[in-house]
Amino acid sequence: MVRRLLEIQGGSIRVESKPGTGSLFAFTLPVQMVAAEGEVGIPLLEGQGEKVESQLLMEVVDEDLPELVELPVILIVDDDKARAAAVSSLLREEGYLGEMTDLGHVELLAEEKCPFLIIVGIPDDPVDIYRQLHLLRSRKATRHIPLVLLGGNAESPSFSLGTVDTMDKQVTRNDLVNLISRHGRQIQHAPSMTVLVIDDEPSVREYIRECLRGQGYRLLLAANGRDGIQAAIEHDPDLIILDLMMPGISGFEVVEELKRHPTACDIPVVIFSAKDLTREEVMRLGQEVEKVLTKGATSRSDLLRELRSMELLYPVQARLMDSVLRCYNLRYRQLRLAQECNRAERYGQTFSLVGWQMDYYDAYVKKYGQHWGVAALKEIVELVNSVTREGDVLVRSGEASFMLILTGTAQSVAERVAEKLRLRIRIHKFPLAGGKTGNFTASFGCVQFGIGAFSPEDLLRQLNALMAFAMKSGGDRCICSEVGES
Repeated sequence: MVRRLLEIQGGSIRVESKPGTGSLFAFTLPVQMVAAEGEVGIPLLEGQGEKVESQLLMEVVDEDLPELVELPVILIVDDDKARAAAVSSLLREEGYLGEMTDLGHVELLAEEKCPFLIIVGIPDDPVDIYRQLHLLRSRKATRHIPLVLLGGNAESPSFSLGTVDTMDKQVTRNDLVNLISRHGRQIQHAPSMTVLVIDDEPSVREYIRECLRGQGYRLLLAANGRDGIQAAIEHDPDLIILDLMMPGISGFEVVEELKRHPTACDIPVVIFSAKDLTREEVMRLGQEVEKVLTKGATSRSDLLRELRSMELLYPVQARLMDSVLRCYNLRYRQLRLAQECNRAERYGQTFSLVGWQMDYYDAYVKKYGQHWGVAALKEIVELVNSVTREGDVLVRSGEASFMLILTGTAQSVAERVAEKLRLRIRIHKFPLAGGKTGNFTASFGCVQFGIGAFSPEDLLRQLNALMAFAMKSGGDRCICSEVGES
C-alpha cells in the first residue's frame, strides 16, 4: 500500500533487511513547487499552450545521498559456513547479493527478500540432500524458486546446474500445464512449444501425454537418459521434463551432460520425481549428487551464464524491472541484448532496436515539477504498450530515454513502429495540475543487428549516435542506420 501511494506521486521505496537486526525502509518523493502569496510566474516553454498558474520559486539544495542499489538476491542454504561465505563473495563480485541462511530460516528470508535462486549446499551426509530438497519444495515461499546444488569446499566450490523448477509426480493436470506455460512465455513468437519428457516409466510418459493433449505443445518422449540426451541435442526442445531416478544414466548425469553441450546447455530443465522415495532410492540420489559434483566442477563462467539465464526467467525477483515505470531496466537490457545477439549468430534470427529520448525533458520538469515529469513517462509506457506486440521488450535506458527490443523484426518494420510512436507522443496530451495538459516530442533512432553492428556494444553505440543526431537536428524525428531520415 505504501509503495502504491508513493508511486502515484512519482516516488519509490526500497528496503534493506538483516535477519535478527531489522529492516530499513527508505523512500523518495519529488519536491513539488507549492503556490503561495507573492507568486512569481515561470516562463513557458517555447511552442507550448496557454500559461499555467504561476508558482512559487523555491531553492532546492542538492545533497549527495548514497545510492541504494537493489541487487538481485540469491539465498545460500549451507551448513558449511566457510563454503557459503566463499560463494557469497563470488556472487557479490558479479553483482548479486548472496544471503546465507539455514533451513530453519529460509522460508522467512525468501518471503522478505524475494530471491530468484536458492543455492543448496550438499551436507556431510549426501543422503540428507533429498530431505532438504523436499523441505524447500513443500514450503509455499520456496516451492517455485529454482535450485542449484553446491558441492566442493570453500577453496573450490562446485555447482550442479540446470534445475529451473521441480515438480512432484503426483502433480495435477492444471499445475503441470501452468508450469509449462510459465516457461513457454519466454519463447518469443514460436509457433508451438516443444517439450521433451525423459522418464523410464511408461505410465508417467503416458500421463504427461494426456495432460498436454490439446494444449498446443509438440511432445517428445524418451524412455532413458541416453535417448533423452540425443533427443535434446537433435530437436532443441524449449523445455525438458526429467526424472531423477532412472536406470543407467541418472537424471543428474543427463543435466550435467546437457550443460556441457554448446546448444543444449540453454534448455531449461524441470526435475520431475516421486514424492516418496525408498531408503535405497534416497541413498542413490545422494550418491548421484556427490558423483556429479565430484566428476567435474562447474567453472565460474558456467555458473554465471546459468545465473544470467535464470534472471531472464524471473525478472521481478532478479531486480530487472524499473520500480517506478514498471518496464525493464538497464540490467535487463544488458542481459537480453547479449542473449539476442547470441541467438542471432547461432540461428540466423534478426532483431531490431528502437530507441528514443524525450525532447527537452529537463525543461519540462523544471517548469512543471518532477511529479508531472514522472507522470508523463508513465503515459509513455502506456502508449508503447498500446502499439507493440506482447513479445516486444520495453526498457527504460535513462531518466527520460527508452528502448524497444523487437525480436524477429527487420529494420523496415522497426522504422514503422518508431514512426507510429513518434506521432503518438507528439499528439498526446500529458496530464498536469488543475486539469491542464502538456506536450512532448521525442528523438528516435533505429538499428538492426547485422547492419554495421554485431554486438550489444556496437548496437548501443550506433543507436545512441542516431538518437543524438535526431535531437541535434531539431528533435521530433527518427533517424535509422544506413537508411536516412524517415
